[in-house]
Amino acid sequence: MLKLGNIAMRPKLVGLFVAIATLPLLISGATTYVQMNKALMKKSYAELIAVRDIKKGQIQSFFQERLGDVKVLAGNPYIREAYVELNEIFRASDYGSSIFRGRTNEAYDAPAAYTRVHDIHFPYLKYYMEEHGYYDLFLMDAEHGDVCFTVTKEADFGQRTEQVESSLRDVWRIARLGRAALSDTKPYAPSAGAPAQFLAAPIKENQRVIGVVALQISLEAVNRIMQERSGMGKTGETYLVGQDSLMRSDSYLDPKNHTVLASFKKPSLGKVETVGARDALAGNTERQVIIDYNGNPVLSAYTPVQVGKTSWALLAEIDEAEVKRPIQKFVWALLVVGGGLIAFSVLIALFLGNQIAKPLSQCVDLAKAIAKGDMTRKVDIDQRDEVGQLGRSLNAMVVDLAGMFTDIGRGVATLSSSSTELSAVSEQLTNNAEATTSRATTVASGAEELSTNMNSVSAAMEQSSSNVGMVATATEEMSSTVNEIAQNAARAKDISEHAVAQSQQTSTKINEMGEAAGKIGKVTETITEISEQTNLLALNATIEAARAGEAGKGFAVVANEIKELAKQTGEATVDIKKQIDEMQTTTGGTIEDINAIASVITEINEVITTIASAVEQQSAATTEISENVSQASAGIAEVNENVAQSSVAVGDITKEISDISNSSAEVSEGSGNVKESAGELSRLAEQLDELVKRFKLN
Repeated sequence: MLKLGNIAMRPKLVGLFVAIATLPLLISGATTYVQMNKALMKKSYAELIAVRDIKKGQIQSFFQERLGDVKVLAGNPYIREAYVELNEIFRASDYGSSIFRGRTNEAYDAPAAYTRVHDIHFPYLKYYMEEHGYYDLFLMDAEHGDVCFTVTKEADFGQRTEQVESSLRDVWRIARLGRAALSDTKPYAPSAGAPAQFLAAPIKENQRVIGVVALQISLEAVNRIMQERSGMGKTGETYLVGQDSLMRSDSYLDPKNHTVLASFKKPSLGKVETVGARDALAGNTERQVIIDYNGNPVLSAYTPVQVGKTSWALLAEIDEAEVKRPIQKFVWALLVVGGGLIAFSVLIALFLGNQIAKPLSQCVDLAKAIAKGDMTRKVDIDQRDEVGQLGRSLNAMVVDLAGMFTDIGRGVATLSSSSTELSAVSEQLTNNAEATTSRATTVASGAEELSTNMNSVSAAMEQSSSNVGMVATATEEMSSTVNEIAQNAARAKDISEHAVAQSQQTSTKINEMGEAAGKIGKVTETITEISEQTNLLALNATIEAARAGEAGKGFAVVANEIKELAKQTGEATVDIKKQIDEMQTTTGGTIEDINAIASVITEINEVITTIASAVEQQSAATTEISENVSQASAGIAEVNENVAQSSVAVGDITKEISDISNSSAEVSEGSGNVKESAGELSRLAEQLDELVKRFKLN
């Protein structure tokens, strides 16, 4: 799975700028599209509802006016007079004969007497019919519905209405009972099976129904109302549907199958059985998107319309595609503008991305070089923004790190030199301690020999008178031995003094080494401060990147890289500081050991001084013995006393020499410890040197 963090900065910046440029357009476009769609649908429905309600009012008014027309006509005295005259002649004739026959187009067959009366009334009745827009006008008797007059003279002229199934018979039956009536549209056989609709009203005389006047409504009159399409666009229309699902007005969009004549002629093709038509015929008034009789989605506003004893469905519809055509134009315009904006934003993004990503790449390369230890590289960014500040900060960091590691290198060299010198001093101290031990052994041997001699002197005292010569000889030998002891004691004193001076010098150098280690510790503190400053800089960059939101994600990546570098630098500094702390601890222990050695050597020096003093006293005593050998007989008691003193002194000398030997062993052991500490310092110096060599400073 592709991660955002694995994508290079330039593509991310380009994507970011493109998203910033296009997302508002897409969001506003989508919002506008939804709002426009709602507004257009609402506007279109409002217009359809207005048209529907207007058409409903017009249709209801139309039929109310027609009912009014037929009522007025039936109550007109002239109509009553014309009916009475025409019906009288009609009844006087033989109804069963074929003398009354309509031939259409106002042509007919009838007796001459009828023609004379007919011709009197015909012009006025025709004028009324045409003036009010009717298709035909009928006069019928109330008893059987015999048609004694029509204007058009179709096949219904002269017929008996009650014998023919038709909508004319329906209204005649109601009118003969004294009420005006309006029929539904049905096929009418006398009109060649064409659909017809009729109005009828009773003709009364003295409140008695004597006849019926009927009007055949013209289909064109209803169509003129329903096909008036102002503001309906290209696909808008209104039409009427009856309970039989057949058309009651002609369709504008399908004049072939969905006219009144076509639907009654071929009901399988002309029926309207849509959701809207069925819902309206069920008595509901609603608006919704439906599939119309042509199979197209349309916005439909429908309502029932009461016509006589039945109700029709009135539907006002317009194609959904036409309603949404402005939205489609808007979408295309939005796509064109959006495409241009995307192209422009890509160019801008490429330019700005290059301005940002290129210097950032330089900073990343510099950070990688620093991570590899190359402190000689720098970035060349001539900018005053955050990226330029980052580049200058990295350059300053490189300079500071290079200087810091240079100082560390120098401190490591000093540490290495000091450890070498310390090792040499410890080796020399060991050699001197070994020499002191050797000489102390020699002195101990001399002391033992002296003790033996003193025993011999003590034994020889019993034969002092006979062995004075032997005493003199022994005294000379003792004097020689004492002189040798004195010389060895002097040399031991010189060696111990030299050891004291050497230990002081070693202590001084160790102190210098401790100070050097302290300086290195300060350097590590400087490194730590730089690491903390770098970490703070990275933290600030991260905060700024977070404030910048999506535009700052690129800076956050760089800040994280710098933060990781600062973390690595801090960890290396902690390691160096740990090594330096160990070196300082070892150095402190070494200083304490050397101070102890110096103290021991000082004690050795004091003991040797005591020994030298004792030897000098012994030398003086021996000289005195030698001088008094000639007086051996007289000073035998004094000799015995001196011998006793000499034995005690020799015991002391032996003890002191033993102490010197032990102190020399301790000096040797301390020197070994110093040498071991010096080795550890040398190895630490080598480790520090290896760490420093990882960085290229020049």
